[in-house]
This record gives sequence, C-alpha cells and structure tokens, in this order.
Amino acid sequence: MTVYTKILTPSNFATRTAREGFTADEAQQSEQESAGRAAQQARVRLGNLIARRLDMFQNRTQYRWARLNQLTSIIAGATLTAYALASTNKIDSLKDFIALVLLSLLAGMLAPFAKDVVAAISGLRAKS
Repeated sequence: MTVYTKILTPSNFATRTAREGFTADEAQQSEQESAGRAAQQARVRLGNLIARRLDMFQNRTQYRWARLNQLTSIIAGATLTAYALASTNKIDSLKDFIALVLLSLLAGMLAPFAKDVVAAISGLRAKS
C-alpha cells in the first residue's frame, strides 16, 4: 500500500516526468502499468499465502485424525480384550490382574495393525 502511494504522489510524478523526458500521458500510463503490476504481485502473494495456510491446515488435520483414530483403536482393542479375558477367567490375585492388564494392552497395541490388514484384504477383494 505504501509503495502505491509513493508512486502516485504529485512530486514523484513531476520529477520522474521531467527526468525521463516523458510526456504527461506517457508518464501517467507508465505509472498506471507499474501500479497494476504491483497490484498483480500483491494478489499473487496473497494467493500463495492462502494456499500455504490451507495446506498447513490440511496436513495438521490429517495428522491429528490419524493419531486419534489410532488411539481409539488401541483403547477399543484393549477394552474388548480385557472384557473377554475377565469374563472367561477368574481373577483371584494381583498376578492375574497384572497379566490381564498386560495382555489387554498388548492386544490394544496390535489393533491398528489388524485394522490395516483388514483394510488391505478388503482392497484386494474389491479389485478382483
């Protein structure tokens, strides 16, 4: 904005016209073209800024969604495994409880891999 106002001030216009030997019409046309180029460059910079910000938002959202999906898968797998183990086995001692928790966490950690395998198999099935 400041570049635009500096270019079109009457003192700059008159000095440049006299120095470069332009007629008033040629000088004014030259000033309008340079102002148009400056405006075009500003629009391009603004477009690039918007594109970068949108890309940043999309990348951040995709990353957060993937981590949330993975965390949900781990928690659901661990919970279902703990329920299945607790309903089929007696938990009489602390040792049994620790084994139940560790097996549940292990199953929860394997849940994202199992989900990926199922997705890959489904993809192969759809292709054939």
